[in-house]
Amino acid sequence: MRMRSKPETEVAQNWQFISTCIVSGVSVQARLLGQFTSQDLTAIQTTIVMGGQTRELVMGSAYLPYDPIVPPPSKEMVSLIQYCSTSKLPLIIGCDADLHHPCWGSRDSNERCNALREYLVTTDLIILNKGTKPRFVAAGRQTVIDITLASCDSIICD
Repeated sequence: MRMRSKPETEVAQNWQFISTCIVSGVSVQARLLGQFTSQDLTAIQTTIVMGGQTRELVMGSAYLPYDPIVPPPSKEMVSLIQYCSTSKLPLIIGCDADLHHPCWGSRDSNERCNALREYLVTTDLIILNKGTKPRFVAAGRQTVIDITLASCDSIICD
């Protein structure tokens, strides 16, 4: 997403490293949700046609640091999820999570995933990952550590 206004640019200037972003085409009218955006979370709101109706959709890109002081999810991510839930806005979040668990296709699990899983059961978010195809491949390692989350109203649920 191109930064167009001064407030959005100022948000990015306050961080030394930015871990997330969302890139959209020129035809997509996306609005940065600065109140939920941080070094490790980018959130936008856009209008889409879904089920024959024009609707608002919130999309997020989240990085869940490997050694955070506070276990995942971050307070910004929780705030975004709560905002979408109370505003009845569909939400899709792609997470660079470095979390291992069979729920999203990993063959093993790690302790960091427990806090996130415990939080997710209190929300209407579902894990969209299917299968066990590795999404991270480096130095001879292959793992499924990234997850995509969506509110049930953002997809067609059975």
